[in-house]
Amino acid sequence: MWANSCHSRSGATIAGGMLIGCTRRAAADFSFIMAVPVMIIVCVYDLLRVIHLLNLNDIIMFAIGTLVSYIVGYITVKVFLWYLNRSSLSSFGYYRIIVAILAIIYLYL
Repeated sequence: MWANSCHSRSGATIAGGMLIGCTRRAAADFSFIMAVPVMIIVCVYDLLRVIHLLNLNDIIMFAIGTLVSYIVGYITVKVFLWYLNRSSLSSFGYYRIIVAILAIIYLYL
């Protein structure tokens, strides 16, 4: 659920920023910066809900998972911003429209 809402949020903030005249880079930077506090709050909330169920091995695994996620996320954001500076997001728009049409056909026909 969170992954889908994050994609919608980032797409909406990037598109909205570009509609009001921001550069793609500025809109993307804002979108990623805006996501950080939300993700931290969600992670802390989820952790506090289940902390009583965890043991030391679980906490070590969470720490490793957090570190790996941070590294992969950092690299992904860097690559995305590099791509964004060199091309438009129209290919992503067309991709999402095609996937939506295929999903509607698959689910309703």
